[in-house]
Amino acid sequence: MSVAPGAATRVPVAVSVLLADHVDGPDRTLEVLAAFPAALYLADPQDPSRTIAVVTRDAAVPPAALVLPVERDRAGLVGLARDASAGVGGGVVRIGPLRLVPSRWFDPRPRPPAGADPSAAARRLEGLLVTDAVARRVADAVADAVDARVGALRDALDRRDPVAAAGAGRELVGIGPGLTPSGDDVLAGLLATAAVLGRAGVDTRSGPVLGAVRSAVLDIAADRTTLLSASLLRDAVGGAMVSPAARLLLALLAPADRRDPSGTRAALADLLALGASSGRDLAEGMLLALRLAAGAGTDAAVTLEPAVPPPAALRSSILRPSDAPALVATDPWSPR
Repeated sequence: MSVAPGAATRVPVAVSVLLADHVDGPDRTLEVLAAFPAALYLADPQDPSRTIAVVTRDAAVPPAALVLPVERDRAGLVGLARDASAGVGGGVVRIGPLRLVPSRWFDPRPRPPAGADPSAAARRLEGLLVTDAVARRVADAVADAVDARVGALRDALDRRDPVAAAGAGRELVGIGPGLTPSGDDVLAGLLATAAVLGRAGVDTRSGPVLGAVRSAVLDIAADRTTLLSASLLRDAVGGAMVSPAARLLLALLAPADRRDPSGTRAALADLLALGASSGRDLAEGMLLALRLAAGAGTDAAVTLEPAVPPPAALRSSILRPSDAPALVATDPWSPR
């Protein structure tokens, strides 16, 4: 991006509705958590549960993100983050000389079609993961520990055992290296997919067991994992997903007459390319939720926490995945 020396440069961005209260709220200082060529992560010292991502238009888009109108090779995010002050409020996000101003808003909570069939989606995803070599976890001590805990969670979910599921969920929080540990990614995939299915009217009849996992995870996430991962877990509870996971879920849940096998495989490939193992772990969590919904038992139907709506002034400009072509500067739902 071209920045004039000594001058503030306004940049139009697409912004997640999850950030509406921060962007339109009072001024507050942000801290840089991490910087990469395609993504810059900011933390809010006044609200440790919220991190903000600034990503390029060719990157995977986290739920709480601002999307720049340029690709990673033109963004200069790593250099920008060095010694740059950052802040948010009053309708703008400030990073050094940049003033990121919302031009459009998007909603990172996918909405599957009515009558979505989680059983068929689970079979399709399981088949894709079995045949995709990239989806296989590289064996090491951490991977073995994650696999063991995922197995314990899967067994508890199959038994509809809230106590065992809560314990297995707690054991996964913070397990693994990186900004988003493997265990957290599995949990995010599970919780977000379950929330999306519930919002779509799919009667998973798994309310008690999912509620136990959700409560157990959120109770300890702030103390057991990274700031970024804790924020992503909170967003997952509301059904918010990173863009390639959202595209994959919508493709898996598409009705038979609208299925696109090549598009589904492409969405999975984009997801598996996310991080060292994040994509694979998210997909594994998504599969857990789909299997749970497909084998619905006799418990009470899933109950979702109501999502906090954006300010009324923004509702007319909220984007759904199907509205993406309307974006002027960038499309947060475009393939990577």
